[in-house]
Amino acid sequence: MKLKYFPLLLFVFLFVFDKIFIIPPVRKLIVQNYVNSYEVLNQLLDKLYKEHIEKYKKELNRTEEEIQKDTVIFMGTSRSVEYANFTKALFDKNPYIKNPEAISQIPVTSWTVRAAPFIHIYQIYSHFIKTHPRPKMLVLEINYISFNKNNVFREKKDIYDFSVDDFLDSYKEFSNKDKVEYLANLVFVLNKSNINWKNLIKSGTNSEQDVNATLDFVVNAKKLMEMKQNKNASWMSGIKQGSESEEQMVINLKYNEWVIQSFFQNFQADLTSTNLFKKVLREAKEKNINLVLYRPRTHQLLKSETVKFTKGEAKWLSEVTEIAKQYSIPFYDFEKPGALECDYFADTSHLSKTCFPEVVEKIILESK
Repeated sequence: MKLKYFPLLLFVFLFVFDKIFIIPPVRKLIVQNYVNSYEVLNQLLDKLYKEHIEKYKKELNRTEEEIQKDTVIFMGTSRSVEYANFTKALFDKNPYIKNPEAISQIPVTSWTVRAAPFIHIYQIYSHFIKTHPRPKMLVLEINYISFNKNNVFREKKDIYDFSVDDFLDSYKEFSNKDKVEYLANLVFVLNKSNINWKNLIKSGTNSEQDVNATLDFVVNAKKLMEMKQNKNASWMSGIKQGSESEEQMVINLKYNEWVIQSFFQNFQADLTSTNLFKKVLREAKEKNINLVLYRPRTHQLLKSETVKFTKGEAKWLSEVTEIAKQYSIPFYDFEKPGALECDYFADTSHLSKTCFPEVVEKIILESK
């Protein structure tokens, strides 16, 4: 055999060997945790969205179609999670909102991915737009740290788990490296599989994961959390900036250290996420989607500790503002001094939900 044919034969051998893992019994035997993260996340968010509709149907005595049409939905990271947990207590005697009666009649919820790179946020946005009726308003959270290529929560699976249709739909937005990795992932199954090689020589199979049971558990856990919160419901909750106890200050500093290590160190702008962000704004303009951008407020203590890691944030913010203007998308920057009267925080990275009604009121009333 001529050596010049060896690379080709090796490729063919690896290709055939790799395809063995497509055979269901073989895959079931040795492949662990083979779950498409976007599919599971979309199923979960769909379940929660149905609960949102049922909740407001009862509270506002409206039809499902009316709730879907009137919904304001926040999309983003953990900083947007609590918009799905509005209670009447948040509006009662809340001094930061002008018209609590009107705001309390608006069905508000959120679709979020905790600690998400923007590519994750893009995926949930894309799924919602393709599978659900248009809401009254879609509020997209913008964070500098979401555009970090070295975000600790960014993995190759972020690219691998795109469906072929979604990949082709966003093909132009991917870097050349991302394109090569995705195509290699399609050709070689082992690229994305977590292989348990011990199962090749041991008997027995992995038990199948019951995704629905997992989703039900998450939904029920959410309900228990809401019950706990409602028990001690008050419009004024959280820590007012500047009034932290010594104990709370120590906790905040440790939390800040984790945030810095996870999101700010080794920051490198992620071109793919930036391109996907532009795609969202471009399509919102073309398809007449009522899209609004917002930048959540964070605690001064976090800002003071991360300032040395955010040298590029001012340039990024300027670019985001310019892109928003280009596509006529409203942008609310709540990090600006005086943007919010409410000054309570759950921790240094998250605004207290005490302040969420004011955020909703400013966005909805000022966007009319």
